[in-house]
Amino acid sequence: MLIALGIDDKGKREVLGVQVSLSEAEVYWREFLGDLQKRGMHGTKLIISDAHSSIKAARKAIMPGVAGNAISSIFNKMLKPMSPSKARRGL
Repeated sequence: MLIALGIDDKGKREVLGVQVSLSEAEVYWREFLGDLQKRGMHGTKLIISDAHSSIKAARKAIMPGVAGNAISSIFNKMLKPMSPSKARRGL
């Protein structure tokens, strides 16, 4: 499952997108990030994710001017409580 959470300049958090995918392969991350842009996501300054190489490569390809930062343990602690219980097994 691929999930994008956003925080606006006022600190408001929201789920920007959720996509069920076969894996975390770069092709799925590219599709997901591209879809977010097509739906109007703009002004992205930073992508925080785990250290998976596929999301790094997709970010560089789809959003080359956007910085990336890897924080896996904090990311998982934040993500799990927000996810439906059925989806938590894969996190």
